[in-house]
Amino acid sequence: MPRREIALVIAVAVLVLLMSVRLRRSERMPTPPATTEVFAAAPPAPPPPQGCFAEVGFPGRPPRKIVDVKPVYPEAARAGHITGTVIIAATIDENGRVIRAEVRRSIEMLDTAAVDAVKRWQFAPATLHGIAVCLTIDVAVTFGEDVLEREKTSGATKGGWRS
Repeated sequence: MPRREIALVIAVAVLVLLMSVRLRRSERMPTPPATTEVFAAAPPAPPPPQGCFAEVGFPGRPPRKIVDVKPVYPEAARAGHITGTVIIAATIDENGRVIRAEVRRSIEMLDTAAVDAVKRWQFAPATLHGIAVCLTIDVAVTFGEDVLEREKTSGATKGGWRS
């Protein structure tokens, strides 16, 4: 076979190869199934009860605390002079009851005492256009050195709060 024929055969083979590549590119590629997940996401936090407003941007009158139950300063925290502020997200229903309390900013040794106290608080409910509504607000429960010092001088053994 002369060189010219070999070159022609190679050129035809290259053209055939290029045409097949173009044809494959124009074919529709199968899409992977939509349900394929590599990592499972963490479950989302439970939403506030149905029909509750968030405090941010709430256009009505906020709730007003009418019954304040003081948290008990845990003995281990008192002995360790653990102080600070626990932030609680409290959901207050249309009757002024705290129906949900979750820790937003934690001090591990003080969290339970703060949540237990907030769940026993009572409020005049939030209102929107004169109608009582459910609202989630952030409340702070502070356990401080000043209370520890007062307890030492007065001989008190319970308390340790400031809200």
